[in-house]
Amino acid sequence: MAAALATVPARAAVQADVRESAREQTPSESGLRRWSLGLQLGPLDLPRGHLGIPFDATMEGYHLAAGLVARWRWTEHMALNAGVGLPHSGVGSSVWFGHELWVLVAGDRGGTAALELYEDAGFSLGFAGPDYYARHDDVFVGYRYAIGGPLAFGIRVPVGVRVQWLRGSFDTYVEPTPTLMVTPSVEPLFELAIGIRKRL
Repeated sequence: MAAALATVPARAAVQADVRESAREQTPSESGLRRWSLGLQLGPLDLPRGHLGIPFDATMEGYHLAAGLVARWRWTEHMALNAGVGLPHSGVGSSVWFGHELWVLVAGDRGGTAALELYEDAGFSLGFAGPDYYARHDDVFVGYRYAIGGPLAFGIRVPVGVRVQWLRGSFDTYVEPTPTLMVTPSVEPLFELAIGIRKRL
């Protein structure tokens, strides 16, 4: 009996060490789950361009802009967003960044789904693309300008609606995105983007 009682403090100490180790690991795990990765598509671009996924077998038809997107949840109401690909079918390959502010509009008590509104103001940097010359000079310079040529810098002001579902494991969004291109020349662009992301 004495031997059994002597082992109680030892077992309690081991359990305390396990709990402490779990607490130390929690920040890195929660930090990883702050990240979400996904895909964004642009079903409506104005003016329309000729880069992206073609809707028909010809390269002359309407194209769907596409990109890979990432989101890092900073706080309960702020996040940082980034993307790489085509932010607009009339612009060449680019990267874009945004600082997101959002607010919860509705959600169920169990946390299964939630509706949020957000803004994601930021900028894009990439190549002007062949459609830039078609819009301004009415000439076709070749698709090589999708990954080369003059740089294009733009100021983006997306405002969107997002649904978090399966307890936040996924989110889908619709995002109207007005963009003011600053270089190579000043011009307004617009994209209606849709996307889906998976939380890590």
